[in-house]
Amino acid sequence: MNWDFNSREYSWKDLEVIMMGRPLVRILEVKYKGSQETKPIYGRGANPTSIQKGNKKYEGELKIGQSELEAMIDKAKSVTGSADPLDLPPFDITVAYNKNGLIRTDVLVGVVLKDVEKALKQGDTDMEVSIPFECVNIKYNTVG
Repeated sequence: MNWDFNSREYSWKDLEVIMMGRPLVRILEVKYKGSQETKPIYGRGANPTSIQKGNKKYEGELKIGQSELEAMIDKAKSVTGSADPLDLPPFDITVAYNKNGLIRTDVLVGVVLKDVEKALKQGDTDMEVSIPFECVNIKYNTVG
């Protein structure tokens, strides 16, 4: 098996996150993952004879500035009539990595926000908001 390999790595400056049709400006962190339930299947002896795969789960977290959260609140109010971003219908998030024209794009499909918390403490100069989410799928390295 011959895999093409290129040691180019993406950095923060190569990232663009698009949510509800708009690039996030005050994006501070994005992380997402897929996981799958597994169960060892036993038979004769002490070792598993195989590993059975079950349901998949997709989740992640955005860390954004308060200005992005306020934009989400405004969007929620215009879409649902409620100023609560938890009331937003499922939406997609596009995460694009662009290094010298080599673009990798992941699409987080059917995102639903789990928690929204505002907080500031003495000495803070700005608000950073972490928003965990779940989604129904992650389409890795999509084109177009």
